[in-house]
Amino acid sequence: MTAKQRMLWMGVPAILLVMAAAWHLRASERAAAVEAATTQMMTAAPQHVIYDEHADAKAEVNAAIAKAKAEHKRVILDFGGNWCGDCKVLDINFH
Repeated sequence: MTAKQRMLWMGVPAILLVMAAAWHLRASERAAAVEAATTQMMTAAPQHVIYDEHADAKAEVNAAIAKAKAEHKRVILDFGGNWCGDCKVLDINFH
């Protein structure tokens, strides 16, 4: 093996190491951005109230079941909290 070939083979691991470090840095930046966005969403005051905190849940569920039975339909029972990020996303997708 010539000196040039040895230098080339020695440089390959260095290049791979630099590429891996760059990939790890980008992954860390993405994870930090997602975490920051999630924290902001979870701590922000709700723009609108998804769930009525003073509602009579038992009465509403019974009314929905009676209506669904009369119309031969099914009922989706959705429960959660106005503070819940997943509930906010579900609300957006339902509407």
